[in-house]
Amino acid sequence: MAYIFASELAIYYKLWYADSVNRVSTAFWGTEEVLQTSKISNSKTALQRLVDDNSCTYLKTPAGIFTELTLPVEDIIKGHENDTISTAKVVIQRINNTNSSDYQLAVPKTVLMIPKDSLYSFFEKREIYNNINSYVASWGYSSSSNNNNYTFNNIAGMITTMKNCDRRSANWNKVVLIPVEVTTTTSSSTSSVVTTKVTHNMALTSTKLVRGTATDSPIQISVIYSKFK
Repeated sequence: MAYIFASELAIYYKLWYADSVNRVSTAFWGTEEVLQTSKISNSKTALQRLVDDNSCTYLKTPAGIFTELTLPVEDIIKGHENDTISTAKVVIQRINNTNSSDYQLAVPKTVLMIPKDSLYSFFEKREIYNNINSYVASWGYSSSSNNNNYTFNNIAGMITTMKNCDRRSANWNKVVLIPVEVTTTTSSSTSSVVTTKVTHNMALTSTKLVRGTATDSPIQISVIYSKFK
């Protein structure tokens, strides 16, 4: 797998003196202060072939394929209109790659879940997931427990927000799963870990996820309700 660790722009020039010429260079590193533009080219035909695969869905980076989910909000609140959604856990099962190749791509380690309408604004505004309407899940794998999945432990806040929205958008109950890189730091005062940045995963990664339909879905949401008496 290829991964770009660093990039720089080097400018070479000559300095003329009275009796000599010196050849020197200056390097401009690609940092947040000195921006460089990366152009990523994907085969549209190959991507479309993966998108059209009805046996599963895909996550592919960089700038490749995201997975869209439609959350069954109306089914969740039916019969519980006056109850509070305490927890809503959703498990996205990953499908192992059965093809043998010397060039296996890595599995995305962290996946972000956000409303579909926030697909661009979340990154443009440099937002951080808040566990209210944006969440992250890490790829968990253990051969003993067979937990080859991405688990979002509690998306109750998002379900509640969708329940109370005006539903004018066609995407009111849709979310997208996006492979991301999460940057953290340790607070010197509290020694707690704080998330400082969430960006698109720019490494070469790919994986397949189980696919569901409106009438038949292996993806389940476990919901716990609460109410006052």
